[in-house]
Amino acid sequence: MLAAINVLASRWKFAQAALLVLFGLLFVVTESSSISDVYRMIQYDFDGEPYGSRRAALSQHASLLSAVNHLTRAVVVIPLSDLDVDAVSDLLDNKTPIAGMVFVLPLDFDGGGYNLEPLREVEQVLINQKINVPVYFAMENADLKQMVSDLKGMVAAGTPPSPTTGGYRLVVTSPEPAKLEPPTLENYQCWLPGTAVNPGSPEKVSLPTIAIVAYYDTLAAAPGMAVGADANGSGVAAILELARLFSRLYADARTRGSYNLLFVLTSAGSLNYAGAEHWLASMDARVLETIEFVLCLDSIGSWGKTGGLNLHISRPPKDTAIQQLYGEFKSVAEDLSVPFDVVHKKVNISSPHVAWEHEQFAKRRIVAATLSARSAPASPLGLSSLADRGSDSTNATSVATTVRL
Repeated sequence: MLAAINVLASRWKFAQAALLVLFGLLFVVTESSSISDVYRMIQYDFDGEPYGSRRAALSQHASLLSAVNHLTRAVVVIPLSDLDVDAVSDLLDNKTPIAGMVFVLPLDFDGGGYNLEPLREVEQVLINQKINVPVYFAMENADLKQMVSDLKGMVAAGTPPSPTTGGYRLVVTSPEPAKLEPPTLENYQCWLPGTAVNPGSPEKVSLPTIAIVAYYDTLAAAPGMAVGADANGSGVAAILELARLFSRLYADARTRGSYNLLFVLTSAGSLNYAGAEHWLASMDARVLETIEFVLCLDSIGSWGKTGGLNLHISRPPKDTAIQQLYGEFKSVAEDLSVPFDVVHKKVNISSPHVAWEHEQFAKRRIVAATLSARSAPASPLGLSSLADRGSDSTNATSVATTVRL
């Protein structure tokens, strides 16, 4: 959700004796005001339990984490450079009755040498609990940068921001959030028909099919700011490039393979891969019966930094052709100097959380695997992050090499 935050800058210099009389007027005595875009933190219910920020409107003075003993009724402004996961957790534990939080993130994650791990950690802290105060995220601009600088100056001078010492007031005028209608799941597919070994034979109508799948959407603590460069922009980029390359190959009957190729972009990756489940439920059963193998692409742009590539499977393959395929993956990976592992994890049918997208296909007894730089599945709603943007999270060379694989 995109909102506007009204930053009211004030320099209050009233005599102590006048404070009791003028206190109610302090917030309307201002020197300047400005508007900045902010994005509201996600709010959702899971299994009937509330999670995320449950409030939207705020109107209180701004302060910083460093003013630790003066945060009562304050909107705590937290730049990425000052982010402290433990301090945020303490505030959320209601040890201090704050009025809200505004996280300020840099426009360019690549150029500042930022440690992004605290941002990833604090997102998980935020989205996995109910929060009774408004929480917003904003991209840094000149006004917000000046505000943070002024607030730091006040703290350093021993006059931390408060309703009586002056500073900035942050205002978001917003109605209380209302429940949204369930979203429509939109999936997209491309079909490249193969050629039978014996043209004109009945085999042509029932050629085996290989499907390549990637979820295309992303989610983060502030959905409106989610980019998903690696999860799963890298998978989408790879599947589009593969579709382009194979469409050229299949354009000529002489170079067309004996397999149909099916490319699928699915939605709701962060919601138990609900898009893949919906696609399976709506697809013609005759097409599903021809699918011999499904390869899901997930977060393949970061393997140069996080290790190698992992092929996640639900059960060891019994089919000789699939065994050979896995062997070919490993052989080509060695030729490309890509660390490669096959990771076996059984589908936990009793768990409400679907660990990998290929598990949706495995439940239909379709042989499937997920290729990913991640060696282990992400936590629910943890597929992506606000930190998942730019070259820090995704390497174009890694994506290109994976396409060759």
